Amino acid sequence: MDPAFSGSIDYNAAVDFYVESYERFIAAYHDPYYLSVIEPDEQRFVDKGQIDGGKRTVVRAMSTLGTAKSMIKDGKAAVQVKSEIWENWQKLKETKPNQQ
Repeated sequence: MDPAFSGSIDYNAAVDFYVESYERFIAAYHDPYYLSVIEPDEQRFVDKGQIDGGKRTVVRAMSTLGTAKSMIKDGKAAVQVKSEIWENWQKLKETKPNQQ
């Protein structure tokens, strides 16, 4: 294992963002509402770095980027599922009728 991932992470909070595209995520940081309302509030609880000796330090946060795929959307499967899986699901429901 990479030593960088062997210890705990010292953060007080975590946030997940689900966005349509990375470009829209970045554009949100230029939105007038973000700039006038959200960003000033962030200054109270997000360490965006300090000015130290005329040099800004690194933001003390961690970001990851990935994708998410809906497995169920509007109550229906959003991915291909083999018929045998649905058959097994139906059998399970029949043996435990009060559970969904």
